[in-house]
Amino acid sequence: MLALIGGTGFYDWPLLKDTTECIIETPYGPAKYWLGKYNDKEFIFLSRHGLDHNTPPHAINYRANIYALKKAGATQVLALNSVGGLLSKQKPGDIVMVTDIIDFTHDRKNTFYNGGEEGLYHVDMSCPYSLSLIKQIVVCAHAAGIKISVGGIYAVTQGPRFETPSEVRMLAMLGGTVVGMTGAPEVFLAAEAGMEYAAICVISNLGCGLTNKKITLEDIQKQMQKSTFEVQQILTIVAEKL
Repeated sequence: MLALIGGTGFYDWPLLKDTTECIIETPYGPAKYWLGKYNDKEFIFLSRHGLDHNTPPHAINYRANIYALKKAGATQVLALNSVGGLLSKQKPGDIVMVTDIIDFTHDRKNTFYNGGEEGLYHVDMSCPYSLSLIKQIVVCAHAAGIKISVGGIYAVTQGPRFETPSEVRMLAMLGGTVVGMTGAPEVFLAAEAGMEYAAICVISNLGCGLTNKKITLEDIQKQMQKSTFEVQQILTIVAEKL
């Protein structure tokens, strides 16, 4: 079963019918998701920030979310992320399938395995994002006539503040191509849970220092609203083909 995790600007999945709100208790706290159908196939939708966007990136209960999706039967996870561009050639509205990640977050609960009763496990991160799932998403995007690039590196920062111009330059020097606040530890937890994971990253703005314009959540949400139609087109074909 495919689970979709919606980020900034994506607070529901209108495609799904007969949706049921599910709130379950996990060992890490409660988690809420929606179970729905499209063409008699079941899908799961989870809003990462909540329907009112009232949960900041550093306060998201990533462990509860991934645990809940696994328990609900999800085997594949497709994440939607609003990101900033780290390269001057990028522009708002570009869509990227990232293939690697650099984690600069701190103090986040980033594993299911803390020793003791939970055990110890070192998950392999040679390929953080499922290349098979990425390939399928790209095929769906092309079928919808939508341009999507593959091969970005997601630099994840703690937030909730935006990065400084010097931090943006540093992240780009280290190989980052996009920057956001929610990519980790979500991808690591999905790997520990044995689920395929891929991320569709929509560039909502360029990083601080790459333009003279200040970055605001309101402007990001406006850009994501513009990009919603294209993403929903991709998701419709994903739901038909996956």
